[in-house]
Amino acid sequence: MSWQPDSDPTVRLRDDEALRAAVEARGDERLMTRVSAESATFAGTLRDLAERRVGTSLLLRGDHGVQGTLVAVAVDHVVLVTGADQLTHVRTDAIVAARVDPSVQIPVAQGHRPPGDHLTLLQRLARWEEDRPVVAIMVDGRTEPVRGRLIAVGEDVVSLDVADDRHPSYLPDHAIRAVMMDRR
Repeated sequence: MSWQPDSDPTVRLRDDEALRAAVEARGDERLMTRVSAESATFAGTLRDLAERRVGTSLLLRGDHGVQGTLVAVAVDHVVLVTGADQLTHVRTDAIVAARVDPSVQIPVAQGHRPPGDHLTLLQRLARWEEDRPVVAIMVDGRTEPVRGRLIAVGEDVVSLDVADDRHPSYLPDHAIRAVMMDRR
């Protein structure tokens, strides 16, 4: 009688061990996915998407939307680069839904990490103040953004020169949903 590989008990033991290890690994992977999904936070999920540079559509209060590549998550806002090559800073509390590019396979919300950037939106705007950039700010109650030159940022108010006439418009922090600025 000649030796047959499928009758060798050593081969069968190795095959059984490989099968058991594969089943165990799949079980561990499912458990990790489930735990990650159960502990997911919105900020953590957005941070995961930003680290992957995922194309994302954000639906905002008032039926407005913003679409672009999610690139950063801060303490109270997210940053997208839009197709028009604008940096768009969207207040997290203005987002009512986030949807990723359909070509990306991410089945459930995952991520339980804090935001990566600890600047608030107003702190970020204050850093731009000296350059006096032209910005477009989406606010509650308006369908079109308020466009103007950023001239000052206070504790809870942004001052814009909307017509170069030295008569600023004052936008309260609580009404700001998104700030758009051309990339430099």
